[in-house]
Amino acid sequence: MKKHHKHLPSPFETAPSSSFFNIDWDTISHWISEHLKEGIIGVSALFFLLALLYYLMFGHLQNIEADYFKASTAFQTFSNSTETAETRQTALNTLDTLLAQRPELHAVYDGLIAQILINEGRIQEAEPFARSALFRTQKNDLSHYTDFAQTTLLIGEKKFDEALAKTEALTQKMTESSQNHHLAKQSFGETLLAFNLLRLAMLDQKTGSTQKELKTWETWESFHQNYPATYEKVVRQFEMHKISLADYVANRQKILKK
Repeated sequence: MKKHHKHLPSPFETAPSSSFFNIDWDTISHWISEHLKEGIIGVSALFFLLALLYYLMFGHLQNIEADYFKASTAFQTFSNSTETAETRQTALNTLDTLLAQRPELHAVYDGLIAQILINEGRIQEAEPFARSALFRTQKNDLSHYTDFAQTTLLIGEKKFDEALAKTEALTQKMTESSQNHHLAKQSFGETLLAFNLLRLAMLDQKTGSTQKELKTWETWESFHQNYPATYEKVVRQFEMHKISLADYVANRQKILKK
């Protein structure tokens, strides 16, 4: 049975109401001292609980920050091509473990890890990270970017005909979307349009579709006229890798027109 603690009436409640001077001041002093003890104990307990809560929360935040730092360090090691294969693999394993412990880190690292692995031809290893990144873009209504990324996986798997079909389909989707300028602004950017055109031309070349490739390069020239600022940004990306995109396109057009 639960014990019921009786409320002790104060001396003011029990004292006769006839006169203020009839109050027993010794009783009042005893009552105050007893209740003061209870109050001090209660306040002490409250401070202890608050201190414990702060300690637990602060410790949890410290653990999170430590894991974030470990993930950042591991990714820097993994992305450094000058490191040994063993060191980079250990860093990737560390990242994988941290991603399992901290799901919020998937949004930061999945796409980056997938891109590095794809560039190194490690397609099978890249797929889980790529699929995870693609799933998030689908939820965020970034279907055009999802299609582009899925085609990247197909190219990595050397499925060029299938990749060409998906690239052509994406080109058609973006062309239809751009009929409505507002929709185009929301669903994809000019940079994606540029890289998809370049990919289309490269896949046309890879599959031997010479007439399609020539037409795609003509579309690329139209893109230059319609979006000069974006065109220059894309061209500069290639120049950073010691490649003159303009010269390459001009040479391809000469070959195709022979």
